[in-house]
Amino acid sequence: MAQPKVSILISFYNLAPYVDETLQSVLNQKTDFPIEVLCADDGSADNTVEKLRQWEKRYPETVRVFVMDFIPGEKRPPDVRIKRLNAIRSRLFREAQGTYICYLDGDILLHGHTHVPACEDCGDFMYLNPGSVSIPKENSPHSYMIFEDGVFSWKNIETGEVYRTFAL
Repeated sequence: MAQPKVSILISFYNLAPYVDETLQSVLNQKTDFPIEVLCADDGSADNTVEKLRQWEKRYPETVRVFVMDFIPGEKRPPDVRIKRLNAIRSRLFREAQGTYICYLDGDILLHGHTHVPACEDCGDFMYLNPGSVSIPKENSPHSYMIFEDGVFSWKNIETGEVYRTFAL
């Protein structure tokens, strides 16, 4: 495989229902450069790892899977969960070969960039699009999106004004 330009790092924990949709949404992205998809599982008790391994087998040049050590049924306090998430992301970051890094959680879907800001409830998932900083369409402002403290905020790049929010 050619040197990837972008490494997409995805963390999973008991997200078996989302594995296929998440990975398909990532691999559906049209690029003129190579990407790699690095997935880490934090000791899921469902069949998340098995599903990830199927994707790794199907796309061996693109998808790699890493599994953290775990004790089945172990309950973890919040501080331990945060430390494990940081450990997962650090491991994926060390393995990444791309010039650019994109972090995703295992229940996030990627969608092609349409240059139109969006926040739509699609039943089983939310479709969010930040719009465009350079070529906005449909009379939308030059915009971007940030995620902070559980809230997505769409901002006008020219004024800094928040013009839409969505809380998880």
